[in-house]
Amino acid sequence: MSYRVLKRKLHIQAAPTRSIVAKNLGHHQLSDVPYAQQPLFNALGQPPTLLEVNAPPSFPVVLQSSKLISLSNIATTRLTPYISLKNLVLWKPWRFLTLESTTPVSLLVTGQSLSVLTLDGSTDYVLFPRDSLLAYAGAALRLGAVRRVKGLPGFEYTLLQGRGEAVVQADGEVHKLVLDSEDEVIVSKKALVAINVQGEVDCIEPWTLTKTQVEQSQSQDVVKTNDWKHYLQQALNTLNHIKRSLLNVVSGANEYVKVKGPRTVLIQANSSTSPLFELDTENKSIRITESKLEDYASFQSQDSRDYLHYVTVQNGEVKFTSTPDFKATVDKIAKKSG
Repeated sequence: MSYRVLKRKLHIQAAPTRSIVAKNLGHHQLSDVPYAQQPLFNALGQPPTLLEVNAPPSFPVVLQSSKLISLSNIATTRLTPYISLKNLVLWKPWRFLTLESTTPVSLLVTGQSLSVLTLDGSTDYVLFPRDSLLAYAGAALRLGAVRRVKGLPGFEYTLLQGRGEAVVQADGEVHKLVLDSEDEVIVSKKALVAINVQGEVDCIEPWTLTKTQVEQSQSQDVVKTNDWKHYLQQALNTLNHIKRSLLNVVSGANEYVKVKGPRTVLIQANSSTSPLFELDTENKSIRITESKLEDYASFQSQDSRDYLHYVTVQNGEVKFTSTPDFKATVDKIAKKSG
């Protein structure tokens, strides 16, 4: 398997937290509305967890109903459940409501770590956590049904198309990763928040860890003459099997995907611990155990004369002698005593 070598550093920056002022959102030219000189969406705080919404007259905004915490101009504002037959089951529309007022209206919406997406019609966005969409606005902004990424069972996304703005939330602080046409990166699925695409979602591919083949020791082919060597080899084989199984669990779970440029990727910095690091901890313990077993095997395989010695003193001379055992000495003593 071959990979491209990046010739530049990846371009990472903080994700946008406010709308672009005086822009066209669908059929509404906001620059013609004095109140729209304020950003439509403005995420506040560090990390941004409070969303300020400034909506011009007769401009509907869709948001999660349970997240609304403050609203101005109640008398002129209408709140209605967001009903979409296409998303009746998939998006649980009772979780969303549509806000529209005959006068300018301001409201506050609570969320987690917020980021603002701007769509001008030339590019779309795919959202990955199903509950990541907090609010959106724009008469020409369309929210698609939930789909699955090809080759990644259970990895679902929602397509956002058209012109408008949307606010997404994540567990951790959101950052923007900018990829050039020659770039490709490996990203944890749990860290993905959104990716811009053009029509088909063909920029995401499954990625698995390369399974390292552990070479079998040549001693496996040798007939084992001692039971302890046989059981020791079995223990080493078991440890190797556990190590390979851990690799298979990580790679088989498809925890990572490969994303190809050019595109913008929103990632969250506080996703759960990567299995790679958990695997490293497990492997460290396995390597220590393997090392101890191999040291023991090496010690047991030594010739006994390498570490059995005795000293004799005769005629004032000291003599060191190696011996595989003390059988000869014991026999000699026995003869003298007999």
